Amino acid sequence: MKNLKDMTLDELWQLFPIVLVPNNPCWKEWADDEIDQLKRLLSDCSPVIHHIGSTAIPDIKAKPIVDILVEITHNENLSRLRNTMENAGYICMSSSSSRLSFNKGYTSAGYAERVFHIHIHLKGDNDEIIFRDYLRENPDVAHEYELLKMSLLPQYSHDRDKYTEAKTEFVRRVTALAKDASNENFAIIEISQKFCNRLLICLVAIFFLCVPLNAVNIVTYSVSDSIPTSSSEELRMLFKWLSNADNRVRMSFELQSTNAPFTIYKAEWQHCDSMYEPMEPFSLIAQTNESTGKNTKWHITLDFPFSSIFDEYDTLILYTDRGIIRCPTSREGQLRETIEILTNDYEMQIDTSKKSSRMAWNILVMVLTGVIAVGGAVFVIVHRRFVQKHREIEELSLLIAERTDRNLELEAKVDALYGSRLDTLNMLCNEYFEKSESDKLKLTLYNEVEKHILALRDTKSIAELEGIVNTFLDNILIRIREQLPELNKNDRIFLTYLYAGFSPRAVCIFTNIKIKNFYNRRSRLKDRILASDALDKEYFVSKM
Repeated sequence: MKNLKDMTLDELWQLFPIVLVPNNPCWKEWADDEIDQLKRLLSDCSPVIHHIGSTAIPDIKAKPIVDILVEITHNENLSRLRNTMENAGYICMSSSSSRLSFNKGYTSAGYAERVFHIHIHLKGDNDEIIFRDYLRENPDVAHEYELLKMSLLPQYSHDRDKYTEAKTEFVRRVTALAKDASNENFAIIEISQKFCNRLLICLVAIFFLCVPLNAVNIVTYSVSDSIPTSSSEELRMLFKWLSNADNRVRMSFELQSTNAPFTIYKAEWQHCDSMYEPMEPFSLIAQTNESTGKNTKWHITLDFPFSSIFDEYDTLILYTDRGIIRCPTSREGQLRETIEILTNDYEMQIDTSKKSSRMAWNILVMVLTGVIAVGGAVFVIVHRRFVQKHREIEELSLLIAERTDRNLELEAKVDALYGSRLDTLNMLCNEYFEKSESDKLKLTLYNEVEKHILALRDTKSIAELEGIVNTFLDNILIRIREQLPELNKNDRIFLTYLYAGFSPRAVCIFTNIKIKNFYNRRSRLKDRILASDALDKEYFVSKM
């Protein structure tokens, strides 16, 4: 069976189609179980976890996939968090600088009984909760959302990206409406809260005036500088000192806030195996106008029940709207925490270095392999070309030697057959032609010339001459017979004398024509040959 990581997106969509089923009461139970597991798994980062998505909205159809939102503080290490989740069996679907997305319950055989999508966001990135709460409070809008999803199902049951994209505008619009309504409610709540805070201050003041207490909580703050409101939010806790004088344990710590309004709901001291609350109830609200766009330091001193012994694992815990903040109260604990942070950073750097080194080695191996492959290919190509050229040179050398030997043989043969006969005859013909008007000389030369001329006009001599021409010019007359059958015998004899190298005057004497007729006849023959379909017509004409 094919592994999920090896499947294409289309194959995954076919294996995991979108289906809508009626609301299942088990979904809440499954979500609660999964949230408990995630709290244990991510306990060191104090997450705030919510059940979101359509399975968290009653009375509407939904995909049988439980969506869970995990909110973490801004100073959490997402890379370390991803490793933790993957080691626990979750599969990472996507990641960015501020978000992680995982799934659970996807198998090579299809959906498991319980399927989850885990969305890890930074604190405050929680539009999904706003959307969920609005649909819970407005069933008619929830029903409209259900109808939209059912209308999209036939078209996009095997295309999750298009299905999600088609819902985006509805989700964005409803979320905006929910935020507007929330802002109106928040304004009312803020006014009420300010009134309650002032009333509480008055009651506390009256209480302190009427009832003497030994325990006291001290809170002061200072602003170090102003920063742009677009700066990232950060809240850090720094433990200062501890004492157990005056029958109490007094702890002083500092909260450093960067552009981060916050609320502390309560504080606890984890001492040995017990949890202790301050002797005086403690909570704190850092208003927006006190923290936004500023670097602030909150100096806080709390009194806890007396203890004469301390443990290296003692920890001060603050429960805030930005998550749970823990800080060791012993030197050993602080040192151990520092070592853990440095160890985690070191391990991450080592892991990053190993990955970079492995990638560099892989790239080097690929480059060397590519260079060797290209070099080998070039060597093979060059070697083949060299061998081919060498073979061609050898063949050409053999051909040249063969042609040279053949030319020498032909020259010897021509000399043996005709020798000075043709030279003498050619000279006599020229003389005869020049001085043919002289009756005395004509009579003197006539007998000698006529003997040679008659010898070359007979059929035997012409046949011998054709043999010489064919031998010397690569069977040119045989090819003329084959490719130009329309030429008559006289034309072929005329061509034989031309290819044999006789002068125009000698040809005129052999063929018994006038010199002006010679040139006309040769020109007509050239035109006829060039106008024909003969394959070697250019060669035939070039030798005329």
